[in-house]
Amino acid sequence: MEISREVFDKRGIYWENRIKVFLQETIPTKPIVFIGDSLIERFQLERYFGKGFVNRGIGGDHADGLWERRDLLALDKDPKALFFMVGINDLLFDYKRDEVPYHLERIVSYAKQKAPGAKIVIHSICPVRNWERPTPEELIKINGELQTLAAKYEAAYIDLFQHFKDENNLIQEKYTIDGVHLSEEAYELWANEVKKWLKKLDVS
Repeated sequence: MEISREVFDKRGIYWENRIKVFLQETIPTKPIVFIGDSLIERFQLERYFGKGFVNRGIGGDHADGLWERRDLLALDKDPKALFFMVGINDLLFDYKRDEVPYHLERIVSYAKQKAPGAKIVIHSICPVRNWERPTPEELIKINGELQTLAAKYEAAYIDLFQHFKDENNLIQEKYTIDGVHLSEEAYELWANEVKKWLKKLDVS
């Protein structure tokens, strides 16, 4: 698949540069692939899990951006598992905010066709703080839709929202560096949850 100049111009130079990095990488056979936005991109997969993990996160990406780079998700390498997390940028910046579940379903359906042997894992969207939108109520609603989507496709669902939230359904201060992006303590918690699922899915 060749990504058009029009798409690159729409997505921006950072997105384009990440695509260039992906094109230069050597991908192992049967990888475990993490796909999403900056929260994925900043996840130091090798540090927590070792070799065989592929990071397909792009800071600032939206749910529909996954579709535009669908053939750069290592689906042709017979992946063991695909971990998806996306949607927070759509909500923070009011970009097709009601379409997050639709676009995630589109890419999950595609991934199951192209890599039928891969286990699918869908993450909740994480809570935030110091933002008027998305509200905790909106996040809870959309995460409910994502959990339903996971069940529809017989995918696992990792509910980070429940792990990171405080009594007001905002992200706990210890788990964030700026109200959105995650602290090292948050990544350690996340990594432990992933390890539980890897063991449960028997793909570690």
